[in-house]
Amino acid sequence: MSEERQNQLITILLIRHGRTDFNASGRFMGQKDVPLDEQGVSQARSLASALHRWNPVCIYSSPLSRALDTARPAASRLEIPLVRDERWLEVDLGKLAGLTWEEAAERLPDYHQERTSGRECLPPGGEPTTAVQKRAADGLRHIARRHPNQSVVVVSHGGTIKSLLSWILSAPLKEKWRMDIANGSLSVVRLTSRGWQISSLNYTDHLPGD
Repeated sequence: MSEERQNQLITILLIRHGRTDFNASGRFMGQKDVPLDEQGVSQARSLASALHRWNPVCIYSSPLSRALDTARPAASRLEIPLVRDERWLEVDLGKLAGLTWEEAAERLPDYHQERTSGRECLPPGGEPTTAVQKRAADGLRHIARRHPNQSVVVVSHGGTIKSLLSWILSAPLKEKWRMDIANGSLSVVRLTSRGWQISSLNYTDHLPGD
């Protein structure tokens, strides 16, 4: 039996960072370091209040400011360590980052046409989603080894979380768009004797206005 399977219960709370101006205006971010907007800051505070019932022992975060600023209020309120981990970075979108979908049609017509046709394709200078999925799965296994029988928070990004959940489900990466992972949402995965399981997806009742 593998090291992961020996751990009877590990709970990982997957959080997508709070909202940014780019989210509000429909711009692709990728690894651009875009800060939280006012609503995103409010979402971070609400998350800090909602996490206590899981009694997490640590928070792992993407090093981008929108993720760190989502994680900091919870780390402070719960008095637990905050660890930066590049495995939880958003996918690098290359030349697509900073553009709206309409701007992409004008500036990256070949990519736009391929995506519009429904094919999975890589934006110019971008990171393959298989690489994103691999590093996120590596991050998950790292947490499983470090924190057996505990609860841990991970603050990451929509594309990264969807890629990881696809890996847990053994689902094709091209279908990850079928998952809705909202800003400030909470998804819960657990490692049990039967393997990784998703017990909650895109929970948002803790957010202001929801």
